[in-house]
Amino acid sequence: MISMDKQYKTRNGRDVRLLCTDANGTFPVVGLITQTNGQQEAGCWTSTGGSWSDGSFSSSDLVEVKRTTVIQGVMFYYADEYGTLKAYAVTAGPLQDFYRQLWKQRNIKFTETPFKVEVEIP
Repeated sequence: MISMDKQYKTRNGRDVRLLCTDANGTFPVVGLITQTNGQQEAGCWTSTGGSWSDGSFSSSDLVEVKRTTVIQGVMFYYADEYGTLKAYAVTAGPLQDFYRQLWKQRNIKFTETPFKVEVEIP
C-alpha cells in the first residue's frame, strides 16, 4: 500500500510528490511527477503504486525511496596475546588516533583498512 508518510519515485527515476491516497475509483493515489525539464504533471496510481489496473509493469509505477546514510571509518585488526583475532570498527577521527597511539605504545602490531558502507534508515 502506498502511504503519505513515505517518499516515492517512478520506476524511471522521476520524483513524485503525493497529493492523496484516498481518491475515488481504481486509481486512488494522486500525485505530481517532476519531468526532466522541471515541469510537473499529474499522475494517478492504484493503491499499490501501479500505473495499470491489471498490474502490468510500467516505468511510471511508484517505487519507495529508501532513506540511507553513509558510514565511513577504519577497521582495525590485531591478534591478542592468545592469538585471537580482534577487530574494531571505528568511525570517529579522534578515536582512530587514540587506538593507533595506544597500540603503538603497547607494541601491538595492527592492520587498518578504511571502510565505507551505505545503510538504510528505517
